[in-house]
Amino acid sequence: MDYSLYSRASTVIHAVQGASLFLWGAAVVYGLFKPQSRVPAAGASFMLAAGAAGLYMILEYLGGGSPDRMFSALQDRGSFYLLVGQSLLFCTAGFVAVMGLISSGMKKFWRIFFVIIVLGIAAVYFMYPYGLVDTARRQAAEWHNIIGALTAAAAAAELAGVFLHGKAARAVLAVLLFLCSALLLQYRESDTAYFRQGAVTVKSFVGADEPAPF
Repeated sequence: MDYSLYSRASTVIHAVQGASLFLWGAAVVYGLFKPQSRVPAAGASFMLAAGAAGLYMILEYLGGGSPDRMFSALQDRGSFYLLVGQSLLFCTAGFVAVMGLISSGMKKFWRIFFVIIVLGIAAVYFMYPYGLVDTARRQAAEWHNIIGALTAAAAAAELAGVFLHGKAARAVLAVLLFLCSALLLQYRESDTAYFRQGAVTVKSFVGADEPAPF
């Protein structure tokens, strides 16, 4: 197994998540200037697309399009299920955001439910580094502790926006989303982050990594 594929998938998934948070933040900023627009409420729905894209990337990178190969790869590196779960949480958050947008009488309920999901996303960011090998864990933790804290703070700002109707909470939310997005877009997973200790690879004549026959 080419363990660098796990790292490549992780890097792309982090970037896709960052892009969705950037678009959400941009929608929030737009709402500061157009208070009557529904664009800010729709901004978080980009998380649904990010979650779906993340699941697709896992299928392509780990399974080459084959669900059986993907599940086999996930069994080989069970800690990668954290990214599967994170992608599902993004899908759920986006879906809840859409429900809040189209709901007529339960908007506050959906927004509070959305905040809970975002707090779950923050929790997974905090947990993520502990699924990596020891040599990559410390650096990943430095990034993900900040990302998790920013995401949790964004959830708090979103919750404040449910009860406070001024622009301050929305402005803070936008700043937090942009900061979190910037970190996710810059994050690069180490090629050895998911390397199984004791695994050995050799170079084939065509230059691809293949498992050693011993």
